[in-house]
Amino acid sequence: DRYIYQYRDKLQRCRMLGFLYDDSIILASNIDKNIFCQCGDILIDDFGHNIELWEKAGGVGIQFREHKQKGWITAENYAETIHKIKLILSAKAVRGDLVV
Repeated sequence: DRYIYQYRDKLQRCRMLGFLYDDSIILASNIDKNIFCQCGDILIDDFGHNIELWEKAGGVGIQFREHKQKGWITAENYAETIHKIKLILSAKAVRGDLVV
């Protein structure tokens, strides 16, 4: 029940912010997320190991609720996460390779 509530909450937040697409995937914590990665896909996760594997698979990772300097993008809260997603998407659009 806890996971169902958490995923409903995540879906609702994504929809409200305009970041939920038909091909968006929300995965359980015990899944190897990098097997779903296609080049340029974005992963938001709180576990740095998942971000590291995701980026090795060709994606862009944002480590959520992390304030330490890392070798990848980090965001401490929802507002910062949204800001960084917008920057990533606008950079991809400028280059002409928008993948969502």
